[in-house]
Amino acid sequence: MFVDEIKVEITAGRGGNGMCAYRREKYVEFGGPWGGSGGKGGDVVFFGDAGMTTLYPFRYMKHINAKHGEDGRSKGMTGGKADDLIIKVPLGTIVKKEDGTIVGEITTHGEMMIVAKGGKGGRGNIALSSHKNPTPNYAERGDLGEHFSVILELQVLADVGLVGFPSVGKSSIVKTISNAKTKVADYPFTTLNPVLGMVEYDDVSFAVADLPGLIEDAHQGTGLGDQFLKHLSRCRVFVHVLDPNRETLLKDYEALRKELYLYDASLLEREEKIVINKSDLLDEEDKKHITLLFDKDILFVSTYTSEGIEALKLMLVEAMVNIPPIEKQFEIDDVITLEEVKPLTVTIIGDQQFSVEGDELHKVYMRTDFSTDDGMKRFARQMRALGVDDALRKNGAKHGASVTIFDIAFVFIDD
Repeated sequence: MFVDEIKVEITAGRGGNGMCAYRREKYVEFGGPWGGSGGKGGDVVFFGDAGMTTLYPFRYMKHINAKHGEDGRSKGMTGGKADDLIIKVPLGTIVKKEDGTIVGEITTHGEMMIVAKGGKGGRGNIALSSHKNPTPNYAERGDLGEHFSVILELQVLADVGLVGFPSVGKSSIVKTISNAKTKVADYPFTTLNPVLGMVEYDDVSFAVADLPGLIEDAHQGTGLGDQFLKHLSRCRVFVHVLDPNRETLLKDYEALRKELYLYDASLLEREEKIVINKSDLLDEEDKKHITLLFDKDILFVSTYTSEGIEALKLMLVEAMVNIPPIEKQFEIDDVITLEEVKPLTVTIIGDQQFSVEGDELHKVYMRTDFSTDDGMKRFARQMRALGVDDALRKNGAKHGASVTIFDIAFVFIDD
C-alpha cells in the first residue's frame, strides 16, 4: 500500500542517572565520592533508503522510542551510552512540524538526519565534587530526551515524470522502458499509486515515475490529481502522454499544462516532452495531422509494437545528461529543535499561592534527586541562581508563601 503522508510521535532516550557512592577500602585512608555518571540517551535518526518507496511501515510505528542510557555505577564507572535508533525512510521524505513548518528532507541514499536528540546523562557525585564540597551526598538524574510529533511527507524522487489523463498508457510505457512491474488494464484510474522504475541505458541511469492520472481541476482536489501532484516537484523532465483516440488531443495537452501551472507555476519551466501513445492505431495521415496540430516536436510510441520506444529512451537519456538534478528544496540542520525555550514564568494561583514554570527550571528539576537533603538544598541554590526567588518577590510572594514547582509544593523562605 502506498502511503505518502503520516504523523508519528518521536521520543529520544533519557540519559542515565548518575550514582551517589563512596569509596570504602581498608587501605585507603580517605575514601571520597565514587559514583559514576549516567550514559547518554539514544538519538532518533532517519536514514535514507533507496529501497523504500512508501511510508507504509510507519502505519505500525506511530510511536518511535529510542532506548535510555544506562545509570552510572560505583568505582567511578560511567553508564553505557544507548544506541541510536536508526529509522529507514524513503528518499524524498520531508519532515514537518505539526504547524506545517519544514524541518528538513532526505534525498540521497545513506543520508542521515538526527530528528530527536537523546538526553544527557546525569553526573555522579565524583563529577559533582568541588573544593567547596569535596564529598557531595547527591547525584543528578539524566535529562529527558526530546519528545514531539512530526508529520512525514513523501515526494517521490524521480527524474522523469509521466503525466496524462487516466488510461492513456503511462503504466505500459514505464513497464516497457524500465524494470518496473506495473498492473495494466483498460479502465479509468488503473494506477492508484505512483509507480517507480529504473531505466539503464549505457552508463546513464535514471528513475521514471508513472503518476496517477490527472483530470481537470486536479489542483483543487478533484480526482486523484491533488493527492499526487506534489510528487512532480522533484522531476527534471515531464513527459506528457496523450491518447490519439481522444478527440480533444490538443486540449488535453493544454489542460495538463494548466493543472501544473495552477499547482505550481514554476513547474512549466521544466523540460517537457510530448509523447503520443498507441501509435499502432494510427496511419501516416493521422500522424501528419497530429504533427501539424501541435506544431512542435512530438514522438509517436507504441508499447504493443515497440515503435518509438528506443527513440524515447534516447531522448530521455540526452535530457538526463544535459539537465542537472533538482537541488534540495530545504536546508537541514544536524539537530532539530522543534520547540522554543519557554522563559521563567510565575503564576498567581491564590492568596500567597504561586506556581513557577520554565524550561531551564524544568531541566534542573528533572536532574534533581529529591530523596536526599543535600539534593534538595542544591535545588534551592539552583532556583535562586535562575532568578526564581526574585521573580516570586516581584509577584508579591512573602515569607511562608506556598510555591508549586511542577508536581512538588515548597514553602517560600525569604531570608
